[in-house]
Formats: sequence, C-alpha cells, structure tokens
Amino acid sequence: MKKILSALLLIPVIAFGQAGQGINNGYLQGDVRTDNKQGTGFFIGHVQTVGDASVAITADVDTVRLTTTLTAPRVLTLPAASAFKTNRTIRILDPIGAVSSTNTISVARAGSDTVNGGTSNVVALANPYLSAVITSDGTSQWASTSLGGGSGSGVSSITGTTNQIIASASTGAVTLSLSPAVTGSQVSLFNYYFGNAGNSTGTGSYNTATGLNALHGNTTGSDNTAVGVSALYINTTGANNTAIGFEALTNNITGSGNVALGNYAGAYETGSNDFYVDNQNRTNTAGDKAGALLYGTFNATPSSQQLTVNGILNSLVGFRIGNAATSGHVPRGNGTNYVDAQLAFSDLGGSIAAGQMIAFTGDVTNSAGAVAMTLTAAQPAVHTWALAQTFTVAPVFTDQSGTRTALGLGTLATQSGTFSGTSSGTNTGDQTITLTGDVTGSGTGSFAATIANSAVTLAKTANMATASLVYRKTAGSGAPEINTLATLKTDLGLTGTNSGDQTITLTGDVTGTGTGSFATTLANTAVTPASYTNTNLTVDAKGRITAASNGSGSGTLGNPTALVGLTAVNGSSTSGMRADAAPALDQSISPTWTGFHTFKQLDSGTSFTGIAAQLDRKSVV
Repeated sequence: MKKILSALLLIPVIAFGQAGQGINNGYLQGDVRTDNKQGTGFFIGHVQTVGDASVAITADVDTVRLTTTLTAPRVLTLPAASAFKTNRTIRILDPIGAVSSTNTISVARAGSDTVNGGTSNVVALANPYLSAVITSDGTSQWASTSLGGGSGSGVSSITGTTNQIIASASTGAVTLSLSPAVTGSQVSLFNYYFGNAGNSTGTGSYNTATGLNALHGNTTGSDNTAVGVSALYINTTGANNTAIGFEALTNNITGSGNVALGNYAGAYETGSNDFYVDNQNRTNTAGDKAGALLYGTFNATPSSQQLTVNGILNSLVGFRIGNAATSGHVPRGNGTNYVDAQLAFSDLGGSIAAGQMIAFTGDVTNSAGAVAMTLTAAQPAVHTWALAQTFTVAPVFTDQSGTRTALGLGTLATQSGTFSGTSSGTNTGDQTITLTGDVTGSGTGSFAATIANSAVTLAKTANMATASLVYRKTAGSGAPEINTLATLKTDLGLTGTNSGDQTITLTGDVTGTGTGSFATTLANTAVTPASYTNTNLTVDAKGRITAASNGSGSGTLGNPTALVGLTAVNGSSTSGMRADAAPALDQSISPTWTGFHTFKQLDSGTSFTGIAAQLDRKSVV
C-alpha cells in the first residue's frame, strides 16, 4: 500500500512537468508533515533554468529545468535542508535530453548536510529525458531519488509512448496521457492541462483545463478554468472565465469574467461578466438567458448586479431584503424593485363589494354587509376626516341635524356618491391660493396669473403636423398660425419642385445646361480652323477672331543692297535682312561736320598722304 501511495505521489510530478504549455510552468507540490510543527497544504514554487554549467540551487526554487545539452558532468549544489519544510522537494527535469551516461547531473550537499546519508556527491540523472526528486527532512538531510527507477520510491520503471508516461509499480501500472504534445519552446507560466486539453502553442498563463478540447483554441487568454469536454472550446483571448460542464461557455472567444456551471451552461454566451447555471442546450444566447435555471450579471457595484431565476423560487425558511426582515413589513414595489417596506393604505386599491363591508361602530355606524352608514349626532364642533381611499360602494350617510349644524353644513339631505382624498382643518370661506413655478399668482376665488418669461417651451406648445411651419398668413395682427410648406411656396410665388440644385441653361456665345457643376461650350466663329502665313486677322470687341487670311509677304530673307547715307531711303522689297548682315556705308557722302572730331592715328606707319582731308581750326589730329 505504501508503494502504491508513493507512486501516485510521484506520478503527478511528471504530469505537471510535461502537460500543457511547457516545462517552465509552475508545479503543484504537496507540503505534508506528520508532526504538529507545520500544517498540511499545497504551494506553487519557482523554476530555475540551468544550462551547461555547475550552479547552486536557490532556496526559493522547487523545480530545476535543464535547457542545454551537457558537454561534461555537472554538479548542482543544494540549498540548506533546514531552509525547506519537511518533505518539501526539488525536482530536476531533463525535457530536452541534455544528460547522457557520461555527462551526468550530480547533487552536492550544502555545509554539513548529507545526501542519501553520505557526504559525497550523488548522481541524480545519468540518462536523458528523465527526472529526479530531492527531498528535505527539514533539518540537515536530503534524499535523492531518480524517477528512472530509484529505490524506495515505489516506482520500479518508467516507460512512455507518444504523449504518454507509464509509471509501473509493483502492484500494476498507471498511465498518464500528456496531450497536446509538449515542446521545449513554450514560454507561458503555470498552465495545467489534462486529458487532451489546452493549446500547446498558446502564451496565456495560469490556465487550468481538464477534458477533451477544453480551452482548445486558447492563445493569450489567462486565468481561465475549464472542466469538461469542449468547455471554453474556442476561447482565444478571454480571461478570468470559469466553465464547468460539457460545452460550458463553448462559444466564448473574447469574453471575460464569465462563470458557467453545468452542461451547456452559457454555451452561446460571447460577452463578459455573465453567470449561468444550466444543463440544457438552449440553441442561442437569448435562449441561454431566458432558459437557464439561474442567469445573472456581475458588476463591481453590487447594486448594479442582477440574478434572474427562470423558474419557481421556493423557500422553506424565508428570505430577506437587504439582510433585513422588519416586523410588519412586506416586499413592496417602488416602480423599479421590490423593497422591504411597510404596507401603505394606498396599496389597497379596488372596489369593496357590499357583501365585504365590515361593521363600523363609533361616529359612523353600519351593519356588516350593508353599505348604508349612519353618522351619529354626538359629534365635536369640528371633525377631521382622514380617508385617503376611494370607495366605490356608494355608501349612504344619514345625517343628524345636530351634526349638520356642528359642521356648518346647514340643511343636508341624504347624500350619496364617491368620496376620495383627504380633508382636514376648518376650510371656511375662500382659501388663499399661491401659484409658483412657470405660472405665478396669488389670491382667493378668481385671480390673475402670470406666465414667466421663456417658460413656454416648444414641448408645451400645440403639436404640429410633419413638414409644417409657423407664420401668420391671415392679414392683420393676430395669433401665429401653422401652415404647410406648399402654402409657403405659394405665398412666395415659387413654382415647380424647387428642391435641391436647380437646372441652369446658358445661351448665346457660351451654351450649356445642368445642375451644380456642368460643362459649357464656346460658340464657333466664321474663322476656319487652319494655319495661316503672314496672317491678316480681324478681332471684334469681345476679343474673338472673326476673320483670318494669308498675307502677301513672301517671308524670305536676303542680304542688304542699299547703302547707308545721310537721308532715309524707302524700300519696296518684301524680304527681310538676315540677322548677321549689315548695309555698306556710302563713301560719297559729303557731310558738314561741326563740333570737335577726333581722328586717331592707327599706327606710326600710317599717314594722311594721298587722303583728301579738310580740317577746320577746331579739328584735332
């Protein structure tokens, strides 16, 4: 029996280490003592990752995960055993096959502690893909057990297939299915998935799922609990949901803060902060809300929460409103909720049949079942009435002469009818009435009242028909009148539809038609479109070319033929002179020179010999 119990205690170590989102998740660990020094319970420890190196294990760690293939034997130094409670353990996991028969993992004691009763290092892992458990006695001793077949653990062997671990004990075998498959690259924390639940590629944390396809589509959603086949099946980013039951909250994708208990509970809910208790498939969200035994909404403000019971609510003991049940009070509706309140006389509405009348004694008397009432003669001078209830039984009061006189009623014949309201006080003569608010005034009997400025809002005026407006059509001063748009159109002399953009037509030199923006056409002139040479043009006052023709110029260029003299010469040629041409100077000109003229001797070898030159006395050479 002890071996079976030991095997069952050790198997969850592997299941928690391999299931769901990866080896670096948190691990649930039992904290059990048989003495009275420490209580029993469970806690979540921390994970320390170790590469290809010898390191010390810190005291706040309960799981060591190897992350790099070892190239040599490595030693992990344990913390002091006294830093751990009795039976608290450290797990050493090799999920990537880092260990080999030559490159092993050993554990070393701290200080004067012992490991397996000795002071030497103890090999904890000597084969890949296994794990070891190191247990403290809470004082100074550690016990190392390899889950590959150590002594004293109650487990004789561990084998496995795809996504399964089979831990065999002397009394049989227990199979733990680990699905979906686990990879060494998962980075989420503290997810626990059992029975083909969860999403191995998701990054959400602190999720728990049990059952086929529970939380199957979860990606980044965290803090979800799904128990049951397909519970929270397509949830992706929704968080803080609790779904317990077959297909509970199965259609939720992004909703958060929902609680659903029972098969199909909230199966079609996609929102947040809803509560369901149900066991029926209600087909759609409306059916969930209207058919679930309990449906409610959560809110941080208690008064904004609600709970609907879709059924008959029976209580064998009773119930309270506001945690109170005041004597003489009843649940009384206030138009919004039922509250704990005293029953008012106004709550007793309706008619009283003659057969239900009770017997009155005292100032007003009658017989049970009779509607005729008698007012006794012995009445005080002033009588106060405080009947707020309307009686429709038409009671008959037989007045006594003494009472009539005392009440100031004079001669009063037999009176019948309906009495309602409350009457009290003397009420003699006209009473002064004061009006306040939008209408003010004060007086007795008939008096003038004043409507305050701006008090008459549009809501307080008479109703108007659709497509009408207020203006006075009737000649002369008087009250405003309501008229239709058709009447206004007639009064303004408008014809046609006159709705939206109006059609515009252009004529004359520019033509076109349309509404808003439209294309126009410039009218053609008599000029034939063409290319003209030495063009003769006619332009009208509007800047339009109304005539065009070829000119008579030849359009040719030539060299100059005339000479430059002292007088202008009118030419007759139709050709132009080239840009680089220049006419010759007429050497036969006989100018009359006045003023000073300077002739520059070009060089020393030049003389005026042979040059006829006539210089006056003002000339300078």
